[in-house]
Amino acid sequence: MSEEIKKILAQLEDHEARLNVLEDGGKVVKKSIIKMAHSPKTKKGEDLSAPIHQLLQKSFFNEAKVDLDVVSALQKKLLTKKKPLRASVVNVLRSMVREGSLERVDTVIDGKERIAYKTI
Repeated sequence: MSEEIKKILAQLEDHEARLNVLEDGGKVVKKSIIKMAHSPKTKKGEDLSAPIHQLLQKSFFNEAKVDLDVVSALQKKLLTKKKPLRASVVNVLRSMVREGSLERVDTVIDGKERIAYKTI
């Protein structure tokens, strides 16, 4: 008999939930959505594509440049206390290679082979 009561209570809760949805105008509010709405927003990093494109327009990439050269040039140009992340710079450079505005070149610096970028 207790199993039947549990089934009936479960059906009753289901019906109540459906009625609440209908009474609220069809809006379904879930607890997980409410929790996410109140969570603090994470800070998004600075977009580096525009400053790197400006470097491209100023013929910075006429000679092959390594990603560390681009990072130091951006740090001087942006005048920020925080150094731009190397990974973010590399991601922008890779997308510019895909677009066709830059090409990858292998260079040797201090006896190590490195990937450099230059205009096509």
